[in-house]
Amino acid sequence: MTSSPVRLIELCLMAVVGLTQVRGLAAAEGTSETRDHSYAYLRSGDNITMSGDTRDIVRARSFRQGNGPMLWFREGRQEYVVRDPDTLAQLEAVWKPGRELDAAEEKLDHQHDGLDSKHEQLESKRDALESRRDDLADRESELADRASEDDVSPATRAELDKQRRSLQQQRQALAGEMRALERPMKELRTQMEGIQRQLEALHQKQKIASNKEEAEVRALFRRAITAGTAKPVK
Repeated sequence: MTSSPVRLIELCLMAVVGLTQVRGLAAAEGTSETRDHSYAYLRSGDNITMSGDTRDIVRARSFRQGNGPMLWFREGRQEYVVRDPDTLAQLEAVWKPGRELDAAEEKLDHQHDGLDSKHEQLESKRDALESRRDDLADRESELADRASEDDVSPATRAELDKQRRSLQQQRQALAGEMRALERPMKELRTQMEGIQRQLEALHQKQKIASNKEEAEVRALFRRAITAGTAKPVK
């Protein structure tokens, strides 16, 4: 949930020398040394969920054995490692509702981006029509100036008037095309506004879920410490 600094964010990291690609990172203020609560959950490969900073990832990886899932976390000044499958499954269950909300947000964002792209295309077309209309208006004004000159012959003036009428017809046609764009552009804006309202409502749900999720994660860590499934490390 991008709206909260402590929201659990999925990280897709590709290591060449250090971290070369990060999909997302939610880091609370302060360094890992000053925080009393940080964690990094390493799944298979380089898929990571965390709260902290990139140094916590490096620290967590130092305790990894093979490619299996592993949780590293810090409570106060003590660090712990969890490899117990049941505890890790409970952790995944805590995160599931938030991930579903994130997926819904991503879907709405995609829909909004698609509509926005279509709206921009129509705007570009409208701008091109307006430019053509203005050019025709300038040419029409030039013909009117020439026709008003005293030394213009009747035959020439008639020809200039004919050209002006042709330009007027073209401008009217362009005006019709521009009016035809107004309705679909308005419909697209209405749809985008609707999606934006859905996103705003979703962000409120994400905020609530994030706070609940953080509390449940910390409670789970405490239970793991008490049960001994969280192993203290130096």
